[in-house]
Amino acid sequence: MQKYVASYVRRVLDHKWVVLAVIVALTIASAAMLPRAILASSISQMFFEDGHAGYERYRERIAQFGSDEVLAVGVESEDPLGEANLDRLDALHAELEAMADIAQVTSIANLQRVGRVGDTVAVRSFADEARDNPRERAALANEIRGDPAFGGLLLSEESDDFLVLVELTVDDDRPAERGPEIVEEVLSSFDAHGFTAAELHSGGTPVLMSSIVEQSMSNITRMFPVVIVLLLMAVFVMFGRFWPVFVNSISALLAVLWAMAFSIARDPQLNIFLTIVPVLVMVISFSDVVHLCSAYLLEIEDGKSKREAIVEATADVGAACFLTSVTTGIGFISMVFVPSPVFSQLGVVAGFGVFVAYGLAMTLVPILLDLFRTPGSWRGGRGGIVQDLLDEVLVGAARLSTGHPVKVVIGFAVLFALAIWGSSQIYFETDFEKRLAPDSQMREDARFLDETFISTTTLDLYVEAPQKEGVLKPELFNEMAKLEAELEALPEVEKVVSIVDLLRATHGSFAAEGASFLPLSGPAVAQLFVLLEMQGEEALSPFIDFARQNTRMTVYTTETGIRAQEVLRDKVEQMAEARLDTQADVDATSLGALLGSWVDDIIKGQRDGLGFSLVVIAIILMLGFGSIRAGLWSMIPNVFPLLALGGWAGFFWDAVDTDTLILGMIALGIGVDDTIHFIARFRLERERGGELSESIDRTFRFSGRGIIITTFIFVLGFSPLAMSGYLPIHIMGTMLPFCFVVAVVADLLLVPAMIQLGAIRFDSHQSQ
Repeated sequence: MQKYVASYVRRVLDHKWVVLAVIVALTIASAAMLPRAILASSISQMFFEDGHAGYERYRERIAQFGSDEVLAVGVESEDPLGEANLDRLDALHAELEAMADIAQVTSIANLQRVGRVGDTVAVRSFADEARDNPRERAALANEIRGDPAFGGLLLSEESDDFLVLVELTVDDDRPAERGPEIVEEVLSSFDAHGFTAAELHSGGTPVLMSSIVEQSMSNITRMFPVVIVLLLMAVFVMFGRFWPVFVNSISALLAVLWAMAFSIARDPQLNIFLTIVPVLVMVISFSDVVHLCSAYLLEIEDGKSKREAIVEATADVGAACFLTSVTTGIGFISMVFVPSPVFSQLGVVAGFGVFVAYGLAMTLVPILLDLFRTPGSWRGGRGGIVQDLLDEVLVGAARLSTGHPVKVVIGFAVLFALAIWGSSQIYFETDFEKRLAPDSQMREDARFLDETFISTTTLDLYVEAPQKEGVLKPELFNEMAKLEAELEALPEVEKVVSIVDLLRATHGSFAAEGASFLPLSGPAVAQLFVLLEMQGEEALSPFIDFARQNTRMTVYTTETGIRAQEVLRDKVEQMAEARLDTQADVDATSLGALLGSWVDDIIKGQRDGLGFSLVVIAIILMLGFGSIRAGLWSMIPNVFPLLALGGWAGFFWDAVDTDTLILGMIALGIGVDDTIHFIARFRLERERGGELSESIDRTFRFSGRGIIITTFIFVLGFSPLAMSGYLPIHIMGTMLPFCFVVAVVADLLLVPAMIQLGAIRFDSHQSQ
């Protein structure tokens, strides 16, 4: 393949101004695409494919009973039912419910009670009672705390702190990026009505997702530039001159720009997952260009002219880079196996970026090298000191791997066994709250809410009777009450709220002291429900439909991990089916539980995609190396970084966040890239007639040097991400450098040892 690459590079250099004009035109066109981008990613667009059965049922349910996207604002207070506080809450309610994204607001200000007033029955709010009877505020507060439905939720059981629940409208197309704006508008409204920031603590799904969006964008916008600067500084340190810095930066930035323009052309709506594309494309681009610059300087050092050195270096490195780009691109594109729109889009865009990076490395970089003057010796100045150190490292690695190949292979076999064992211990779980730093405002507010009120994490159980008014049949109603008691006995459940609790509260207002609520007869249910209806259909709609055929039981749970919520959903559904039997159909669901199922689909899709990638990569390597034996054996060091990542996670992490799956694909790409560069160079040296030991030495000199340089650059460049307080970014800053180091150790020790033992071999043209 070298001759084809050499011919292509010569043509590019002969028509460099025309090629540059084309590159500039494509860059201008790409830049013109950027203003069309819309940062918008709704939950359905990010996680669920069109027609996802579970999500469609979930949408139907929340459209009927109300959304489970509830913003909870805890307020520290000393007199929650005081007139001044209630006046502020009334004004706050009016302002919030006038907002387009808010369906309703619930707090102690609009909580109602049914009770006797003389010889009549009346519905009054606790707020009105507190205004009319200021001396009864403490008793009213205790009554709220004892309310079967809202006790411990709207008013703390141990303090006077209260909770305001802001339910968002059901809007499937609302972008996740709109979340921070809604939260800011709500909190600004609190501030405008006299509630200070110091006494407010916000939580719930909207706040959590808003915090994640803000952290994702903030980390990328603040840290990505730092990563770029450190990568370029590392290039300067390793090469000791400025032109490699310029060449790497131009090629990488254009690759990123073109990749993002491609994404916008496919779909102007960008989701937050695509914020990782610039990092991925930059990594791949730097890898190709660093290897090319390293080979170019070595060719100059060997006495070749500038034009000859450019053509020779690009031809030698280009063949290996082509294989690395194809294999890495396939690794990313295999993400289309994952049944999630965001992963599929990420895979396609990242795969396109890989091929763009290769194209620019083989086209733009030779032109830039040709425009610069011929570089001086690599051995002079600061660069010479670095190169001398590299020589020592390379010589030591060569001696160890070729002098003691059996010991090296045995050592890696032990490491492989440990990595496989550790990988088998992995349990995937995603707790969005724990992705944020423990000292973040969101986590601190969450701790306050958890300690003061019952959990705001919910699972909804929907019960559908066979006919209208069926929910009020005493047989079904009494069984629902028993089911509620069974659910509340679960250790992971704090409270269950349903129509049963509303009727229980109404019963408590009229029944004689000590009178039993259950079991209820048909007339008793009907009588209590007539009293309950006095509160108005708006108060009943979150619990039961107008036909009285469908009802919702809300389970408040302490489980915050989405897979744990999926397990709870299955348990609740099984218990409901066993208790209600043939009397009603049941369906348990929540956004968290659906995302838990999504994780299972993601893991399966990743497993299928990984298997596909390994098979295709093995075939490509067999074809690229012209040897079935070499292609198959080379897969061992290729997968080592991936296994090492899995082993580390399995041994040292209680649960592995699903975003780590993306690092797995990068780890595979890293392992493949450096291994291909080493083996491709060894094959080239053998084809040129070199003896085994000589070919290995020259491979270390040319490819080994580039492998170490790229590893150092990436480790230094990505390490600052470890300082991020957002878990996925933090993991990228710790585990990517770990994978880089593992890959370079495998390529400089295991691969030469396998060559020395004959597992990977190519015949010399001289011997032929």
